[in-house]
Amino acid sequence: MRRLARGGLAAGIATLLAACGGGGDGSSSGPTDGGTGGGGNPPPIVTTADFRDEVVYQLLTDRFANGDAGNDGGDLDRRGDAADPASPVGWHGGDFAGIRRKIEEGYFQRMGFTAIWISPVVLQVPPPGNGGGVNSTRPFVGFHGYWADRFDRLEPHFGDVAELRALGEAADAAGLKLVVDVVVNHVGPGSTLLAQHPEWFRTGSQCGSDEVTMCLAGLPDFRQEVAGVPEFLDGTIRWLRDTVPSVDGLRMDTMKHVGDGYWAQFFAAGAPADARSFWTVGEVFDASVPRIGHYLDRVGSPSVFDFPLKFAIVDSLARGGSTSRLAGVLAQDSLYADPTRLSVFFDNHDVWRFTSEAEAGGSTGGEADQRLDLALTFLYTVRGTPVVYYGTEVAMRGQGDSYDKPIGASSREDMDFTRLADSHFDERLRALADARGRYRALRRGAQRTLSAPGDSCRPPASSLDPAADFGDRLFVRGSFDSWANPPPESQHLVNLGGRQYEAAVSLGAAAHQFKIAAGDWTPEFSNPLQSVVFGQPITLASNPGTATNTRLTVSSPGCYAFRLDATSTASPVLTVTGPAAGGAEADVFAFARTLTGERSIVVVLNNQETAVDLGTLSGGGVDVGGLLPDGSVSDVTGNGVSLRVSGGRLQGVLPGLTAAVL
Repeated sequence: MRRLARGGLAAGIATLLAACGGGGDGSSSGPTDGGTGGGGNPPPIVTTADFRDEVVYQLLTDRFANGDAGNDGGDLDRRGDAADPASPVGWHGGDFAGIRRKIEEGYFQRMGFTAIWISPVVLQVPPPGNGGGVNSTRPFVGFHGYWADRFDRLEPHFGDVAELRALGEAADAAGLKLVVDVVVNHVGPGSTLLAQHPEWFRTGSQCGSDEVTMCLAGLPDFRQEVAGVPEFLDGTIRWLRDTVPSVDGLRMDTMKHVGDGYWAQFFAAGAPADARSFWTVGEVFDASVPRIGHYLDRVGSPSVFDFPLKFAIVDSLARGGSTSRLAGVLAQDSLYADPTRLSVFFDNHDVWRFTSEAEAGGSTGGEADQRLDLALTFLYTVRGTPVVYYGTEVAMRGQGDSYDKPIGASSREDMDFTRLADSHFDERLRALADARGRYRALRRGAQRTLSAPGDSCRPPASSLDPAADFGDRLFVRGSFDSWANPPPESQHLVNLGGRQYEAAVSLGAAAHQFKIAAGDWTPEFSNPLQSVVFGQPITLASNPGTATNTRLTVSSPGCYAFRLDATSTASPVLTVTGPAAGGAEADVFAFARTLTGERSIVVVLNNQETAVDLGTLSGGGVDVGGLLPDGSVSDVTGNGVSLRVSGGRLQGVLPGLTAAVL
């Protein structure tokens, strides 16, 4: 679970609380999905709101740009209100005025962005406590915007209504769309709204164990099934749209923690987020393609973040795993009604930045930057709307939230504009955006894999119950899969009988950490005191917690077998062997984007450090199926790579860690 809990939504009007005052007695036995009543599955919502032509820039308001020093200390004299840029968990001074000034300077436009996503804007609770570790004496404030105190005013550190409206008007004038982050799942610890309407929330022993009724990170959880709650939450969205007409969309936090019944009325015709006219992108933090598809096609959100692809991008392009992971996720696109409606990304405020993932996977600083360039090319050419996290233009590093990290170590640091002079990524982002704008197939075309490394890393087949000894499915879970929940199916421990299990895991050359754990992290087995030696057994024990991982160092990438002897289910014995014998296959992934009546685009990625002669691939090159004419072809994003097509096959030498868009 992400440590930094979140809560908050765009501001509500002062009369909203009174208008929704008859909010039930708190004893409702409404639907367990947290819905608003009714049985069965409603028909899918028709979604026509469209951001497929956009390129979105995500930022944390407090950490981006300070345009008005007058609001740096807020105006309520709360503990921790004074700006403290040296504190990783304090206020740093970023505000609406700073974002507006950057719009007026043409900052976003120069990089080709067409939309800006800002963090939640409502009033935050006073610090519920301090940070951890090096921040244990520092007040942990709601600088991120996800700890709502009340919905009838904005957070004064960011600015007032007039300043938010001015930001929206500046975006309109510059041709930029404005997306505001909102939350309808929970509020901050000790929220004023909780005190006024305790019957609207689950707290303490009232919290459930499923994803909808749980209290995420212990936060007060809205009961959307209680009369008055949906009306209140919808009212805050209506107020936002009426008060700041320039708002073009919502980023909907923690979507899977709110029941489907609420979303049915939220996206319905005439609702505040009517999916026919207003764009919403939902956060469903899940690695399952069918799960993402449920929210995109059944629940009816105009877009949903593609977390399954995010995990694959990190595993393959950052940490050096096989691009067969990318191919495996994209092979499931038929499960979506229209996968081009997804929003694609590889990092954000909750997770490690891509470059830090690459360095943790063994890359040097220079190689991490090469991998970032490769991943950006993929992000802008794969189906879906690209979303880029602030600081990518200067290849910022960061290892997740700032709770217990020193300044400079998290993914929530101040944007350092002085680094632009020595960075090429701002120019690269513009070149990729230009290509995406020039070729309509990159925005709306069908996706087709042309070539991918063979996925020979598969566990043995078995028809036995995988949960026979442990009561749940077990996986090999680790840093090599970004601790995905659940991890890729290939990491599933297959039951071979006699309490013997096996999984096959594709590992890059790097220092890894892992556990043997169920999909819901119950149970967890590891041995933090002993590193794995290949071919030698190691005894595991039940070790929940992030600091109890088993360590493993891989010098040669490949497919490794994880064999578990569970004769003792309390202390199973693990043996890791590999990699599999045989010649290494070139890690080259190629795909096409095609659209009737438009020029087709072929993208080929070399995910290994050394150059690859495409002519040595199986079949004598990448079969482009007539999508490109025979002859010389050059990259359309200006990276200087030229290849050739001969007999319908793409040939030539592609440098290491390089992509060609043809």
